[in-house]
Amino acid sequence: MITMQNVRKTYGNFTFEISMELPEGQILGLIGKNGAGKSTAIKLILGLCRAEEGTVTVLGSDSKELSEKVKQDIGVSLAESGFSGELTVNDVKHILKKMYHSFDENYFIKQSENLKLPMNKKIKEFSTGMKAKLRVLTAMTHHAKLLIMDEPTRGIDVGAKNEIYKLMNRLAAEGKSIIMISSEMPELLGVCDRILVMSGGRLAGEVDAKTATQEDIMRLAAKYV
Repeated sequence: MITMQNVRKTYGNFTFEISMELPEGQILGLIGKNGAGKSTAIKLILGLCRAEEGTVTVLGSDSKELSEKVKQDIGVSLAESGFSGELTVNDVKHILKKMYHSFDENYFIKQSENLKLPMNKKIKEFSTGMKAKLRVLTAMTHHAKLLIMDEPTRGIDVGAKNEIYKLMNRLAAEGKSIIMISSEMPELLGVCDRILVMSGGRLAGEVDAKTATQEDIMRLAAKYV
């Protein structure tokens, strides 16, 4: 699904260098302090910036030249983005229907109900958690093959978090690939297959979250702290 091979990107005194892979049907966790390189990784994957060296392949295509068809197969939930507060969830539904050829209206409505998102209430009246749930939902409802989730459960109550985890696991079981960025190691351990720690633009550590021992986790956590 995603391959980053000998990738190098420089911003002033900051140098991003990494090689990594995300296969089909896997949930990959990314963790690191501010400035570690997580955002640069996502920008490279989405073709929002270009590497000076190396290659970034997304769904079989070079990320610098993603076709409209490939873009339709990517779902993104960014922590700092969202729709205008004047819109309702129903408005968002109509926008997504125009944006994505494979938008599943029935699924969107069903999950809006499950996540307790009122269809006709303005987004500006939503709590922080409700806005986060809507961002996650908009990334999931057009049958994307690749999902990029930036702090997807920030500000969400435990019950809603578990609902989102279940959705992510279900999508991975269907063959979807997911990148999940979080600042909470326990959260990543609970939902991801693999976790990568980034530091200073480089890969500082990696662990198989499904088979990791407590010693492995402590070693990985030390790199993050």
